[in-house]
Amino acid sequence: MDHRMQITCPVFCCSVFDLVRILPSLKHQGIHLDTTRPPISARRTNETILFLSLGMLAQESTVKGNLRGTVFDSSGAVVTRAKVTLTGPIGNRSTMSDSEGRFVFDLLTPGFYSVKAEQTGFKATEIKQVEVYANRASAIRLTLEPGGSNETVEVTAAAVGVDEAATKLETSLNDTFYSQVPVARNVTGLFYAAAGVNEGGGTGAANPSIAGGSGLENQYIADGVNITDGAFGGIGVFSRSYGALATGINLSFVKEVDVKTGGYEPQYGKTTGGVVQIVTKSGSDQFHGGMSAYFGPQRFEVEHLNPDNFGRLNQQGAAIHQGEWDIAAELGGYVPGLKHRLFFFGSFNPSWNRLYDQLSNLHGASGFPVLGNATIPQISYDYAAKLTFKLSDNHVVESSVFGDPTRETSDSPNGWLNTFSKTTFSKLSNGTRNWVLRYNGTLSPTWLANASFSWGHNYLNETPSSPNVFQVFDNTGSGDGSSNLGTLGTPLTGIYNRQGLGYYENTFGDNHALSFDTQKVVNKLGQHTFGIGYRFQPAVGSTFPTV
Repeated sequence: MDHRMQITCPVFCCSVFDLVRILPSLKHQGIHLDTTRPPISARRTNETILFLSLGMLAQESTVKGNLRGTVFDSSGAVVTRAKVTLTGPIGNRSTMSDSEGRFVFDLLTPGFYSVKAEQTGFKATEIKQVEVYANRASAIRLTLEPGGSNETVEVTAAAVGVDEAATKLETSLNDTFYSQVPVARNVTGLFYAAAGVNEGGGTGAANPSIAGGSGLENQYIADGVNITDGAFGGIGVFSRSYGALATGINLSFVKEVDVKTGGYEPQYGKTTGGVVQIVTKSGSDQFHGGMSAYFGPQRFEVEHLNPDNFGRLNQQGAAIHQGEWDIAAELGGYVPGLKHRLFFFGSFNPSWNRLYDQLSNLHGASGFPVLGNATIPQISYDYAAKLTFKLSDNHVVESSVFGDPTRETSDSPNGWLNTFSKTTFSKLSNGTRNWVLRYNGTLSPTWLANASFSWGHNYLNETPSSPNVFQVFDNTGSGDGSSNLGTLGTPLTGIYNRQGLGYYENTFGDNHALSFDTQKVVNKLGQHTFGIGYRFQPAVGSTFPTV
């Protein structure tokens, strides 16, 4: 059992405040951070206590955003007791500006909002299309001009300020961004649009290097669920034989991806790389949806180059082409009869991928036919759904479920095709199932509370493609140890004895987490935010290797 306690206090003295600023970077370098992975067939429990900390605490809270601002008159003086109304995806909320003209709306669903300020003796001012991001505070300035209160000044292009209290280094990429630029047809393709993210090398494109760490040192959080593979550290499902397999979430469910490369909050333990926070879409008081299709047949691309194209003696086969097809449908809105209370969102994104490979030939051997291409299929049924129940303007309960069951035929763990028959292939069944239940509440204008329970499950089952074939040996190119010639007098090409069962390694992992946190704003000797949080996270995982 791992107990961690981290304390920060931005109020009492300068030296402690400096410690608060450098703690994330120290943790990023491995100080006060348990980076061990659970052993195979192991159970792990994490308990984290956080208190007296700035900003949002629990990982589950960071799927929400904040909007704050100040109301001024035309001379630059603050306007107190102004009514500020926020209109957004799930209805309206109102508050009053304080003695310094400030206001704040916490725990907002990421998206676009309108903000309107009203006060007697002034024209109302309304700002349209203010965008709120997850895990950060957007800041705006509202200026009231003298006039009748029945008049409204509408602002359509107000600047949104930077969150000056944040110390973390991060890049936020939302659906507005990725709908306007070409990106890969998966959520991991978005990671590379952030600064400090590079190819992870042997960990595959789905597990990039972030801030100099390896591809297996990152932490991935989707809608508050830890979707990191507990055994190896990759996203979704990762195998030491096959590499990255399932990502755990589909692109059509993604509202925003937040890539943290350094200085991140103390609740993000168990990582020496980066933190990827994925925020999902939600329903609203207006129906919305869409359908899309994507196809990239193999005929649309040139033939891939492989090591066999450069005179390799021991051929390993060639991956010649790849074909991709997928369709996506999504629908969000409100439940009839509960327009301002119960909201839903759902998406379904099946995909069909094909690898068109060339089986390897045996150099110098006679009597063997020229081998043709092998088609290796993969089918994935990505799904996601979310319900949002607005108990009142100050209390919201949400629940999400998402997963990506995948069925595929795999040529070999290293992607090579140095075989004479597809009977050596394996069949893989892998994917994730994830669920979260969350409560976010505003107990008073200065007091917030959050609670959540989440479950993330990943699995990999491997079986032989041809279970009646136990092992295939090719000794025609093997030497007797005294020369480089095989039994047919041909150059040595190796011994090939792969068969699906030979790489059998079923795995599963379960990440459960129970989190609580609360925050209180105190306006004495300046404005200070205090918080306390607790996270209990038992993790169970096992692998079953071949005996």
